[in-house]
Amino acid sequence: MKHLHDRDICHRDLKPENIMFTSRSGFNLKVIDFGLSKLKAHQMTTRIGTPYYVSPEVLSGERPYTKECDLWSLGVILYFIVVGYPPFHGTNEASLFRKILNGVFEFPKISDISEEVKDLIT
Repeated sequence: MKHLHDRDICHRDLKPENIMFTSRSGFNLKVIDFGLSKLKAHQMTTRIGTPYYVSPEVLSGERPYTKECDLWSLGVILYFIVVGYPPFHGTNEASLFRKILNGVFEFPKISDISEEVKDLIT
């Protein structure tokens, strides 16, 4: 993401399905599917992205957002990798979006997630 953001590119649809390993034996990753990305990523206003991974600033529509919305998505992806399911869920999109806008989530009570990982995700 640093490489993209340094070049003023915002992906806007980061999710596990858009991150691929370059080989079976390596840990090099590539971000794919730039269909919703934006070059010169300043003052974006379009409500866009995959529901579970979209950031509150994109959803709110109250003011323009920046490429930092990708960082929210990375935190959601990391939570998903560590816990096994997304931090926000709802019975429909409206309830899911309310939870994302409130930004309140919990880590599972029965887990051995380190405080450092929790801090990184948060």
